[in-house]
Order: sequence, then structure tokens, then C-alpha cells
Amino acid sequence: MLRFAACLVCPLILAACAADAPVTADAAVRDSAGIRIVENGAPAGTVRLGAEPVVVIGSVTGDEAYLFEQPRSPRLLADGGVAVGESRLHEIRFFAASGTHRFTVGGSGSGPGEFRTFSTLALLPGDTLVIGDSSTDRITWIGPDGTFIRAVADERSFFHPLPDGRLLRSEDVSDGSGGSMGPARDSMALIAYRPGEPVEDSLATVLGDDYFVTMMRMGGSEAPRGLGLPYGRTRTTATIGDRIFTGDGERFEILVLDPDGRLREVWRRAWAPVPLTDAHVQAQLDMLSGSSPGLSQLLMEPLADAPYRDHLAAYDRFVPTREGGLWARHQGMVGDSVVNWSVFSREGQWLGEVQTPPRFELEDVRGRRVLGVTRDEYDVPFLHVHEVSLPRAGA
Repeated sequence: MLRFAACLVCPLILAACAADAPVTADAAVRDSAGIRIVENGAPAGTVRLGAEPVVVIGSVTGDEAYLFEQPRSPRLLADGGVAVGESRLHEIRFFAASGTHRFTVGGSGSGPGEFRTFSTLALLPGDTLVIGDSSTDRITWIGPDGTFIRAVADERSFFHPLPDGRLLRSEDVSDGSGGSMGPARDSMALIAYRPGEPVEDSLATVLGDDYFVTMMRMGGSEAPRGLGLPYGRTRTTATIGDRIFTGDGERFEILVLDPDGRLREVWRRAWAPVPLTDAHVQAQLDMLSGSSPGLSQLLMEPLADAPYRDHLAAYDRFVPTREGGLWARHQGMVGDSVVNWSVFSREGQWLGEVQTPPRFELEDVRGRRVLGVTRDEYDVPFLHVHEVSLPRAGA
């Protein structure tokens, strides 16, 4: 059963945008119809990430606990430690703040505390882990000491936890176009539910992901099919505490919803769109050519002629900080090993931009520590913790 909230995000966005004020050199805060608007004309200062990691977890040989093949969703714990899923063995490993292995839980199976897949691994207040397993249609909670807490049968996917115990998922809502050829974009519902209970709450309806409909030959017949649009606008959503961050990167604007879907804040920063060039398209095609021959042959022509946007999105991924701030990843060229991020305080002030190290995938931020997965020249994964220096918010 799906219950629809009275509040939709899209009309509120229009209301908030209708009263635009000039962007100043510093963060300016104003109220529009009860919505807090933060306009950032310039960063507060400089964000600096330590060039060398302060903690390295992983090894090429030796103790199995330090050998990673498919690390999943590493998270920083309150005591400075790290919890991380290892998808190959379907287990969760816990490490001390020094990087020393403490214990491992889980393993492959369908019994209590066992897993077949890690569809989602998220951290709750108090450092309890909640894990979605699509192979067993089950959601499991594991305590910070590795104790199995409970498991609930539920086939629904989720991506983010909410503070009242509900989980947040998304669902595409067709616009009824019937698969007309060319660029398309449907709506998306953000839906909250309690594991094991049938009632769902539709918190907000927002624009979904860009795609395009083209004729494709599969299985001996030709028919219109939808393909995701590279460098398109994608719905980016993350949660932390009582905040739901969402946006699509059409402009550098981040919406902050409360757990019931009410739009309560809009964060903006000055931003100059980056043109999408032939080099961006070629990078996409080069990556495709390195995939399986069947997939490459099937998609090369449609993607070469796709209706690309004229500029990159402002961002394409969010990583919230445990304190309620946000890191927003700038959309870049496919295959780039170096990535730029914009960092915001919990009050919505743009603190600055920072570039992460090559081949480093940011996963979590807590206090002055940043955790991510990096790979060496042989593609062996390691966990790296870097220290970050932030300017004082409001300065």
C-alpha cells in the first residue's frame, strides 16, 4: 500500500527559485515561503586533503583479513575504526583506528547473519550496520561489536536509512510517453517504508534520470529501447540523520528535505557550466570499446549518435558527512582518475573545492577524516584514510 505525501518537491523548487536574490561574495541566507535558502557566491576558504594517507588497510599477500577483492561501502566508526563489506566472501570486516583487523562477521549463506550479496550497506546512529541482500530478499542489522541483531524478510531494495527506522528507496514513474523516440526523462518517487511492513509513504516526486529511446536490434527483431544517457542528468540522493539531500545537477543546487519529504532548505553555489565536447563523447566510446564485444557492438552506434546534453552536470554523486554536511562530486570525463568535489558545511555554506588523489573513490567523511577505496598499479584495492583541513564555517 502506497501513501502519498501532500507535499511535492517540484512546485516548491519553483517557489524557491521565483524569489532569487543576487549571489554575494559570501554565503547569504534568506527565507522563502518557510524554506531556508543559502546562496554561496564564493567559497569560505580552502579545503585541503592530506597528500598521504594516515591509515592504510590492505595487503597484496598474507593475512586473509587484509586481502580485498571487492570492498563494499567502507564506513568510518565513531571510535575511528572502519567497517567494510567484502563482496567476494560476503563478510563484514571491522578494523581499529590504527588499521589493525579486529574481527570479521558474516560469510556466504542464508542463515542468520549470513549474506549472498551486499545490495546496500549503510551505517545507522550508534554505528549499527543495516545490510540489504537482494539474493535472499532480507534486511539484516549488525551491531558495532559484530553482534547479529535481527533480520527481516523484505524484497524491496533500499539505498538510504532514515532516523525513525524507515528506509528510503526510489521508483521511476513513467510520464506516459509510450516510448517515443529521442531524449526522455520520467519522474521519480522517493518512497519510505518500514522493513517487513506493507505500507509505504511517497515522500516526494522529483525528476528522474535522463535517457533516450532509440531503435535497437535484439533477438532478431528491431524495437524501440531506452538507454541511459551518458553525461545526462541523474537523480542524486543521500541521507544523514534527519536530512535527505537530493538534486539532479542541472545547476549547483542541493535540496534538503526532512524525513517526511518537506523541502526545508536549498543550498546553492556559484557555478559556471562546463561544455560537453567531442572528447567527452569519445572517452565514453573508448570505455565501451573495452567492454565485451557483444555489448560494444550493440551499443556503439546508438551512443555515438545519442542526444547528448550541451554541458556537464554540476554534480553526479553525494557523500554526506556524519556531522550533516555534504561533499558533492563534480561530473567529469568518463575514465578520469582525478575527481573534484565541492564541500558544504551542515549549515549549507560552501567551504571550498578539493581534488581527491588519483584512483581514489571517496566513500565516507567523519570529522576530519576521509575514507575511500584506492587501487594500485595492479588494480589491487586498499582502504585509505586521509585527513582533511576545512576552513571555519561562517568566517
